[in-house]
Amino acid sequence: FNEENDSKDPPGPPRTERCYMQKPLPSERWEDGKLVVASDGACPYQSVDHELRRSAVQLHYGVDHPANVSWPTHGMVQGAQSAEVAGAMRWAQWSWSPTKLLTDSQYVYDTVRRFLSFGPCFCKPPKFHRRAWNSFCMAIEAKGRDNFDVEKVAAHVEWEQVKDRSEAEVERWLRNDAADKLSLIHISEP
Repeated sequence: FNEENDSKDPPGPPRTERCYMQKPLPSERWEDGKLVVASDGACPYQSVDHELRRSAVQLHYGVDHPANVSWPTHGMVQGAQSAEVAGAMRWAQWSWSPTKLLTDSQYVYDTVRRFLSFGPCFCKPPKFHRRAWNSFCMAIEAKGRDNFDVEKVAAHVEWEQVKDRSEAEVERWLRNDAADKLSLIHISEP
């Protein structure tokens, strides 16, 4: 990192010899030195019998970003919350730089915020999704809690409800909406 020329550097990761990405991709958004990642879990048939229910999750780094990934969740019991938790777990495990998670799940937001504030040593993982939360905690502790942040975004709102908000809020909504739509490609009708 060249402190004399820091005004000429594009926003993004600090320029160090260890950082393999020297320049952020055009679709990436960086805030306070953290890469912004939207995560969304989807389970459009939440009301059907749990044996027929299917869910999926998406991590969205930006339009056409090579790290964008979506996958169906696995297991006997599936739902939107299990997909949201799977997204948070993979986000923490796969992070390659300081990063901020955008989530529309209040449950994920509250749990991640608690772990980041107090550390997993002081917070017992929730009863549900315990294995995923334990994996999340190990990743957070290994990489350092200071390298992570989380923000709650509005869930499933229409463009009319968002269009008059600040540019930053609209951009967050667009990222979360893209994550939601891309996660649906793995879900078929029961």
